[in-house]
Amino acid sequence: MALGRVPVWPFFALGLVAGAIGIAFVVAWALEPPPEEASLEMVSGTIVAVTTRGDLPGMPGYSGASGLESTYFTLDNVPGEFRYPSAFPRYFEVRDRVSVAVDIWVDPIERAAGGPMTVWQIVEHNPNNIIGKETTVTHAEIVATLLRVDQSMVRAGWWLLGIAAPFMVLGLAARRWNRGKPPPMP
Repeated sequence: MALGRVPVWPFFALGLVAGAIGIAFVVAWALEPPPEEASLEMVSGTIVAVTTRGDLPGMPGYSGASGLESTYFTLDNVPGEFRYPSAFPRYFEVRDRVSVAVDIWVDPIERAAGGPMTVWQIVEHNPNNIIGKETTVTHAEIVATLLRVDQSMVRAGWWLLGIAAPFMVLGLAARRWNRGKPPPMP
């Protein structure tokens, strides 16, 4: 019994999907490095409000979607909003426990742009804290976390590109196999 035609499109479809996702991962997570600690500017103040919002339009805050929400701080007599993304280390501690006053380090370029500024280091000053140590997240902790995530996502992208290549080769082999074979009967 001879083998008939082999469907070709699934191999190419899987190869294209894996390749597109792989390229997206490599490009998106290999873009720009975080700002250097020496270039950051410190802003201090008393916290007026802390809110949590989704990073995607229309997404609610407190969604539990790790990496897709941020906590925003507004400080008394300090213009602008300060954003601490959930992809940063100890996000829930910063979101749920930071209160009273903070020292925040931001990129002066973001500050000049006028939008929400990313927090690259935070030190809490809370004289009423009876739970434990005041929250401190250093620039080095944030950068180490981001680099670890970026490296793993780029690695995943390269793996997906590596998976895409054999599927494309299998698609070409299936097309060659089908050459000269009669089309399937209806």
